[in-house]
Amino acid sequence: FVKDIEINDLRNRYVLTKGATQTQIFTDTGANVITKGVWYPDKSMHTEKDPPLYLHITADSAEKLENGIKAVQALIDQELGPLIDQRRFQNRDEPRERVSPSPFSSHQPSRRAKWPEEKVFIKIDPLRNFNVRAKVVGPGGLFVKYIQQETQTRVQIKGIGSGFVETDTGREGEDPMHIHVT
Repeated sequence: FVKDIEINDLRNRYVLTKGATQTQIFTDTGANVITKGVWYPDKSMHTEKDPPLYLHITADSAEKLENGIKAVQALIDQELGPLIDQRRFQNRDEPRERVSPSPFSSHQPSRRAKWPEEKVFIKIDPLRNFNVRAKVVGPGGLFVKYIQQETQTRVQIKGIGSGFVETDTGREGEDPMHIHVT
């Protein structure tokens, strides 16, 4: 017994594709849930070889399959809060109260305003014949461009294996590969 449920355009896809979530559904219902396909910001870009993101649900009985579908549907219907914790992007170096300089003063603040930034580490070990950076960036940079457009942030892949050369050292950063958001 098999059922496929497309989740490409759902906000809850982040919860639905987690291994822990899929394991819990199997434990609770006996239905096996596997993530298949590729996530596309614009679903019309999919190919027959790479369909849009979906869940492949299998079970050895119709009852288990139906229970698995109900569990997935409950997660789809679940209300999600904001996907980004806005507190993470507050500038930690900046004092809470700002004092305006006198218009008669020629003194300018000596330090440049620092953009809030965050590192999201990519916890995937490099494998032969699997380009982690390319999978994260997406075809033609599509995934990174989409994140930048939706969040109004600057997104770069940095760290070991990223190919991003730091201007001050002339080498890749020494951190593990990560997504740098500013």
